Amino acid sequence: MTLNIRKTDTTLIATVPPGSYNATATSLILFGKNFANYGTAFNENMVHLMEHFANQTPPLNPIVGQLWFDTTLKEMKVWQDQGGVLQWVLLNATSLQTIAEGVVPNRFYVSKKGDDANSGRSWFTAKRTIKSACAAALTSITLGEFEESHVTILVASGEYEEACPITVPPGVSIIGDNLRSVTVRPANSTSNVFLLSSGCYVYGLTVRGHQLYPSALDITPYNQGNINQWANASGLGLPRNTTQTGWAFSFTPGGRILVSPYIQNCSSISGDPGTDSGVNPGGGGVLVDPSVLTNDPLDPNRINSIVVDAFTQINLGGIGCKVVGKGYMQLVSFFINFCQFGILCVDGGHATLLNSNCSFGNYSLWAEGYRWLDNPQAVNQTWSSDGTVTQFLTTSNTKVYPDQYGDLVLEVNDIQQIYGVDFNISDGPNNNSLITLTNPPSGTLTVQARIRFSSLIEASGYTLSYAGAGLDYTKLSPSQGGNGRADPNKYTIAYSQQATNFNGGAAVNTLGQEVYTSGRIYHTSTDESGDFYVGVVTPGAWDLDTGVQASPIPSFRIDQQRGAIDGRAFYQSIFGFMAPFILALTRRG
Repeated sequence: MTLNIRKTDTTLIATVPPGSYNATATSLILFGKNFANYGTAFNENMVHLMEHFANQTPPLNPIVGQLWFDTTLKEMKVWQDQGGVLQWVLLNATSLQTIAEGVVPNRFYVSKKGDDANSGRSWFTAKRTIKSACAAALTSITLGEFEESHVTILVASGEYEEACPITVPPGVSIIGDNLRSVTVRPANSTSNVFLLSSGCYVYGLTVRGHQLYPSALDITPYNQGNINQWANASGLGLPRNTTQTGWAFSFTPGGRILVSPYIQNCSSISGDPGTDSGVNPGGGGVLVDPSVLTNDPLDPNRINSIVVDAFTQINLGGIGCKVVGKGYMQLVSFFINFCQFGILCVDGGHATLLNSNCSFGNYSLWAEGYRWLDNPQAVNQTWSSDGTVTQFLTTSNTKVYPDQYGDLVLEVNDIQQIYGVDFNISDGPNNNSLITLTNPPSGTLTVQARIRFSSLIEASGYTLSYAGAGLDYTKLSPSQGGNGRADPNKYTIAYSQQATNFNGGAAVNTLGQEVYTSGRIYHTSTDESGDFYVGVVTPGAWDLDTGVQASPIPSFRIDQQRGAIDGRAFYQSIFGFMAPFILALTRRG
């Protein structure tokens, strides 16, 4: 009797006459009734099934669902339809993928062997670029699949050339294997690389190959003596609040920051080794410029800050961090090397540094310019008189506090009076302030009072190793085989900028001279000579005829080599006045 052999779905696979066999329909021998070698064939079939055809090569004539143990790769595979083609596939790859995505559903994966056409929801279906993973994360958040602030993108070791900028969605974390093994390069070197949103987090990667445009060398002041001999490689001479691209990290345009973006254990490395001529100057580390954020008055931004920890900058001729306007930065363990500007604050930007370092480069700390306080508690009062009234009260709950006295500015008849109109401030009756003009100009007056916030850098535990030695790698420290020498006039800079009146024109004092306003730098720092600096850095005086500013003056310095104490604050202190007499009294002989 002929045997009809069928599969589980009842499909006929073979017809075997009595006494014969079929060895081509499947990988097993199908034998008919009264087959002579029945015992041997049956037992071998059983062994093959038990070992799942274990071999270096796959079994012949497989059928859908058949298993094969690949002894070379030590993998179990199944013969199945894969995209319309029958082939050997890793056993339960689809099931394993589903399990992997289900165990940790709120993760996306990026790998050099990935494909942006994949879902990115597991290592089996990893994305090829970080940008594609960020876009997928945003889609999932928008669709409500995952909660904002609970999505992580894992990036495997490798070098990723990305079509930048990469917008990191709100609350999304990007975690690289480590900063030495994960490198991100922009395809366009002058593009910003990562655009950060509220509550996002970046860890364990290095940005390379980015370049500031315009260059940091082109926003350096000029015609101010030898201290700026590296300035203006292309002769542009642009102001330092010039809009630049080529930053490793910056805000997402149109975003709203409710929780500060956080950058940790990352590096920014850019620019080619060269000379002080600034060949191929590098990019920027972090830009904090809130002007790109949404400014809807009905939904104002609460925070304009970025937080940084353990961040290394080697941006030859570039910038470590730039903080503009209402921007604010907190930096811990921030390391700056060979930058044109280490920390640059302009137009009222504010940065605080703890346990950080600046090595080589041209300018370590630079604070310049100011902004007007415009929060509801700030003084912004306009008052008119015929020149006989010398007092006026600010509106209720707009008190001028003592620490703001030095920043209160009066505009009298559309001229910003920083000098020339003396005034006193006292408490008013309604949590406001009484401003008394002591020598007001005669005639009808329109007086406006506003509080100015100067750009501010606060650096504590800050070291300046050969700061000001330039951008040439041959000027490394002598201990490293170079001839590096720090320039004491450039260990730090508190720059002054031309002030403007409320109508945008140049501000002048009562003598008609243009007025300049300063940024502020408060610091405790140590340089490569062991000299210790404390206090505020006072900008050098301006020569209004030549437009040249003298070198900044530290408030207090302990000179280790000379065993001396100097600085402006020291000479103005009682101890400074008494020191010669104390030494004379204690001198022997």
